[in-house]
Amino acid sequence: MTLLHAAMVLIVYHKWYLGLIIFSGAVSVKMNVLLFAPSLFLLMLKAMSIKGVFLALLGAAGVQVCCALLYSYLSS
Repeated sequence: MTLLHAAMVLIVYHKWYLGLIIFSGAVSVKMNVLLFAPSLFLLMLKAMSIKGVFLALLGAAGVQVCCALLYSYLSS
């Protein structure tokens, strides 16, 4: 939950991209962080352009892919 709190602090200070990357790391650690995703998405839509939201979500997806590749590499 510490990563979630760090992501929320960054989002409060309008550091959307870094906040979403930390949020994605928090999702990798604990899945119940996903309960915050719908409200975070609505906040992003209100504060950013569609292109900005897409790029931020792309960065978050990249973190998830990197974590998955690292896990599959280390487990084999």
